[in-house]
Amino acid sequence: MAEGAEPRTQERALDRDCKTLSRHVFEQLQSFSMEAQDLSALMNRIALAAKLIAQRMSRAGLMEGVLGFTGEVNVQGESVKRMDLYANDVFISVFKQSGLVCRLASEEMEKPYYIPENCPIGRYTLLYDPIDGSSNIDTNLNVGSIFSIRKQEG
Repeated sequence: MAEGAEPRTQERALDRDCKTLSRHVFEQLQSFSMEAQDLSALMNRIALAAKLIAQRMSRAGLMEGVLGFTGEVNVQGESVKRMDLYANDVFISVFKQSGLVCRLASEEMEKPYYIPENCPIGRYTLLYDPIDGSSNIDTNLNVGSIFSIRKQEG
């Protein structure tokens, strides 16, 4: 019987001793201010948006109507790619009901995306390029998302 009990004890020890990175960060943040906790949640949302965009990009060549241009021009005077619009929509969706940001702004939009219901509690504005280097998408070169988090004044 002692032999059968030993693996179960080890299993419980692993359950107790092993934790995810997210869980560890969350536990550590409990001793920090609300601002630090909000910033951590904001960074997790950015990571989620990036993962959703990467997932779509990994299959973009296999899907109809995902690659190529929309025929529109952005505020920088660049031709807008379909993936740029998709990625911008992902960022909006991820943050819209988060309560973390009051405004989102990217080169894919003429004006910042204002979320009035978040403004009493959302203390940040997120500035981002959802796919920096999107001209590389069709040739399967590196792309990424860049962002700046700005604290609301007043």
